[in-house]
Amino acid sequence: MKKELAFVVPAFNPHENWHEILVTRFLEIQTHIPFFQFHLYIVNDGSSVPISKESIQYIQREIPNASYLTYEHNQGKGHALRYGVSHAKEEYVLYTDIDIPYTSASIIKLLELLPQHDVVMAIKNEKYYQYLTPQRRFISKSLQFCIRLLFRKLPTADTQCGLKAMNAKGKEQFVATTIERYLFDLEFVYLAAKNNLDIHTFAVELREGILFRKMDKKILLQELQNLGRLLMKRN
Repeated sequence: MKKELAFVVPAFNPHENWHEILVTRFLEIQTHIPFFQFHLYIVNDGSSVPISKESIQYIQREIPNASYLTYEHNQGKGHALRYGVSHAKEEYVLYTDIDIPYTSASIIKLLELLPQHDVVMAIKNEKYYQYLTPQRRFISKSLQFCIRLLFRKLPTADTQCGLKAMNAKGKEQFVATTIERYLFDLEFVYLAAKNNLDIHTFAVELREGILFRKMDKKILLQELQNLGRLLMKRN
């Protein structure tokens, strides 16, 4: 009997043809994973540019097990994923970005590992950093330095890679997170490690041509505050 998997992606002002890319990449992965029954959850994180009914109808026509969740105001990626995961009824959960920027082989490997662990999380290989803007590369390396220094009990300092999967134990810790934006990943890994979950890491590969946008300075300031909040929670 197949195990059920929630595949959760956040949407905020997605680019043109996002729905076609999502369907193509999702179906490619699903075809190569016979031991999971997939359910796609798309969470509209209060997009300021309306997501068309036609794009959602297209997705649900091509992927019958697809749910569309939405709310009015933008809350941040952490909030959107927590909203989607909390609505998921499936035993296992995977979350990633709406364009599924990681190779199908990487996601297939993650799902093959998932039944053996509570949490399986991708980490960046060296090639990954070639796809980042200089700003994001600096932020990523600096944050990893801080995590190694301040959160010594974590299984990795590379907590921010946007591909993770979990079982019911992991899901319980994920929905207990509170950070709305960038550092929700760090909070999740911190809670999972604190509660002695079995966390497995592996190096992930990006698809060719993937580019990441610069981060807004206001968000960076908010995340510095969130980092301070996490430090206060340590015991």
